[in-house]
This record gives sequence, C-alpha cells and structure tokens, in this order.
Amino acid sequence: MNNDLRRAFPNLTPEQIDTLTEILTSESARAPRASYNEGQLKSSKSANVPSAKPGDPVVYTVTLTNINSADTATGVVLSDTSKDIHPVPGTATLDGVSVPDDALTGKYDLGPFAPGQTKILQYTA
Repeated sequence: MNNDLRRAFPNLTPEQIDTLTEILTSESARAPRASYNEGQLKSSKSANVPSAKPGDPVVYTVTLTNINSADTATGVVLSDTSKDIHPVPGTATLDGVSVPDDALTGKYDLGPFAPGQTKILQYTA
C-alpha cells in the first residue's frame, strides 16, 4: 500500500505516508461488523499545501466512499492519531457541516454510509 500512496501523493513525507497508511488500514476506519471488510471503504486524504513548517495550519480533506453496493456501513469512526498532526478543536466539518470532534485524539464519528455514499471530512491541524 505504501508504494501506491507514494505514487499518488509524491509530495508527502515518509512519515505522512506512514500516517496515511495507518488511517486507511486502521480498525476505526471500518464498520465494526465481521462481514464489512477494509476493501469496502474507498478513501483518500489530501492537504491544502504540499508541505508545511511546524505550527503552520494545514487543512486536511479525507474522502470516504462506501463501495459496497448492498450494505450500509455503520459505526464508521476516522482516527488521525499521528504524533505530528494536532487537530485544531472546532475546525472539523463533514460534508460542509460542523461536526463534534475529539481534537485530543483526532477521532471523528462519520455515522452510517449508505451503499455508494461518499462523505468528505475536513479539519485543520
């Protein structure tokens, strides 16, 4: 997966690639049903700048799509727990609407995803 991400995001550092890999493969990015596997959520993450210095604000956009044609994904929580990413409290939006966040842990409850549904989470770190 890392090589694919490096090709898709050539401006990310190795640490950012590792963080993105953790996000995309973490248990919290999937619904908590045994029949719902990692391959049923398609995801991508981007930043509004190609690089930043420590302390510079960066807006992250995470796009998730339920590519399963029959099942609704439930209990989807995204967790961005990189030691280098510190979400700014109150900046998270889901599909343009402010959502509660746990800025200390970087966890975002994304709710259910209907078959084929796409949701876009944005937050500043």
